[in-house]
Amino acid sequence: MQFTYDFSLEQYVITQDEQQRSQAEDRARSRLDHLQNELLELKRHADKSATEPLNGTRSSHQFVPSAIPLPSAHKTPEQVALYSLLLEMGFPNALADSALEFYGADRIRAIDYCRHFVAIRQMGFEEIRIQEALLVNDLNRDKAMSYLLDGK
Repeated sequence: MQFTYDFSLEQYVITQDEQQRSQAEDRARSRLDHLQNELLELKRHADKSATEPLNGTRSSHQFVPSAIPLPSAHKTPEQVALYSLLLEMGFPNALADSALEFYGADRIRAIDYCRHFVAIRQMGFEEIRIQEALLVNDLNRDKAMSYLLDGK
């Protein structure tokens, strides 16, 4: 029994892999272009979003963007998509920026940070203290509340 190797089949498989890789790169470039355009649009509306109330409700506690550091202008496509999602969820742009600064593209932690931040802010605590409490207590809202109530 003699073994023969079919090089034409191997070449076909390699060609198919290269084509699929090329198509995936094209899709990724297209998605990146789309996300960059979306980011530019979001930046145009950033000032307006920072002063709008959450979900159309008025709060006596307005978010102070300067209380939280903004991330660098270089965001990954995943961070751009997450930023867009956070804005769609009704979070102010400065809060979305701080979530990206602290948690990068970690979607669950960034959303939890924003949700907990807003919930605690509505109780009247200062933004900088809320930020500290959530970070020190690893996003555990109950521990963050105890931290704030104990005056630490």
